[in-house]
Formats: sequence, C-alpha cells, structure tokens
Amino acid sequence: MSKKKVIIWVIVAIVLVVLGLSILVAAFAPSLRMGSAARYKADADYYGEQYSLAPESAVGGAQYMAPAKAMAKQAQAAPSVRKLIRRAELDLEVKYCDETAKKITDLVNSYSGIIIDAQIQKAPNEAKRGQTILKVLPKDFDTVLLKLKELGKVNSERVTAEDVTEEYVDLEARLKNAKAVKDRLMAILQDKARTVKDILEVERELYRVGEEIERIEGRMKFLDRQVDLATITVNYYEPKAIAPEPLNVFERFKKTVRLSIEVFINVFNAAIVVIFALIPVFLWLGIIVAVVVLVRKFFRK
Repeated sequence: MSKKKVIIWVIVAIVLVVLGLSILVAAFAPSLRMGSAARYKADADYYGEQYSLAPESAVGGAQYMAPAKAMAKQAQAAPSVRKLIRRAELDLEVKYCDETAKKITDLVNSYSGIIIDAQIQKAPNEAKRGQTILKVLPKDFDTVLLKLKELGKVNSERVTAEDVTEEYVDLEARLKNAKAVKDRLMAILQDKARTVKDILEVERELYRVGEEIERIEGRMKFLDRQVDLATITVNYYEPKAIAPEPLNVFERFKKTVRLSIEVFINVFNAAIVVIFALIPVFLWLGIIVAVVVLVRKFFRK
C-alpha cells in the first residue's frame, strides 16, 4: 500500500472518531448540564410532589430546595393504625316501609349516627320503596349492620373496606415538603430578595406552593371524614300485594265497547289501505287484458 493511501485512511479514521464523539456528547450533554433544581424535580416526582420549584437562577433557589428531599424520605414510615373507609349496602324486603324507616331512624340515633338521606316512594299500582343512607362510628359498624338485617328479609348484602393508608402517608409527606419549601421562600423573601424581579418571582412561587398546600389539606380532611364515619345504604321495599280487582260491570262494558270500536276502525282503515294499494295492480292487469284481447281480434280478422 502506498504512503498516499495510508494517509487517506488515517484521515478517514480521525473524521469517524471525531464524528462519534460529537454524537455521544450531544446525547449526554443535557443530563450532564442538569442543575440541582432539575435533579430535585426528579426526586420530587418520585415522592409524589406535584409542584415544581423555582430554578437555581432565582434568589436563593438552591438553598430552599435541599430540605424537601430529606423530609420526603423521613415521611415514608407507615402509621401504627391503618386508615380504612368502610361501606355497606343492604336490600331488605319489609312489611311496611314507613315503620321500617322509623326503626332505622331510632337505631341510628341510639348509636349517635347521622342520617344523610332518607326517602320513600310509591308508584301507581306498585308497593312502596324506600332508601336510607346513614353514617355511624366504625366501632359500631358491625353492630348496626347486624341490627339492620333484623328489620326484614335480606335479599342482598355488600360490605367493602377501602384502605387509604398509603395515600394518606403520601399526602403527609407532600404536605411537609410543601410547608418546608414555603418557610424557605418566606425567609428568602424577607432576607435576600432585593430587586422587583426577585420579589415577584418568589411571590409567584409562594402562591403556587400555597395552592398545593390547600389541595393536599383538603384531600386529607376528606379522607379523615370518610374514615371517621362508616357509611351504610339501606334499600327496603314492600312485597307486591296480590288482590283481586273489584268487579265493575259498567266499566268493563265501556272497555268492551271502546275496544270493539277501535277494532272496527282499525279493520276499516286496513281495508282502505289494501284497496288503494291494489288499484294500480288492477289497472295494469286491465291494460294487459285489453291489449291481449285486441291482439287476438286483430289476428282473427
């Protein structure tokens, strides 16, 4: 191989190596340039934190981001008592709906419960149906449910328990993180923010973190209410009474006459429709017969 060819191959190899290094640098440069704010954002997503924080370019940004990650790890310990939302639904066949509704009310009051909704309905020619939605303390849930089943014949029963412990622990961790960030932002606003731009940026972050704190606290209060009181829905209804209808000759005669007139009118209307539907057929048949007769007469002549 000549010296000229060797030089050409060396140049080609150098170009390929430089090109490969350029591709690698372009692929990994974003992760290498990731600042502490972006790294914290990744950790915040892992711990369920829904809000993002100000970039490091903000006043003191790197200082108030550090505590949140450590607090998120500390809040992962499970509580000693699990949080359960207990619900039940009963379908009862009872003798009298009004009496059953009163018994349910007395039972709920005796256990310091709450009636959320109660209604009784009666459709025409139908038996009464009722529904009562009540809440009692979890410790009285099984007892009240047992006493409710004694009010009638149980046709269906469904009892559920939803475990919200993990969600509650996650909310507590996020709430601690958000409050820590809020405290750091307040300190930055008081001590380090000097320009109007810095003050507005920190206040914007404070507003966003405050909204997140309100959302988390609202969800926690909702879960607490659901856990503190168990819900029972009671559907009850009376069996349909099978009783002979009273004999009324005049009413039956009127119904019979009305039915006869309706049948006569329907038959008359149907006959008219059939006649008008057959008229075109008869016309075409008449024309065809007339043509055949004329042709036969012509050939006979």
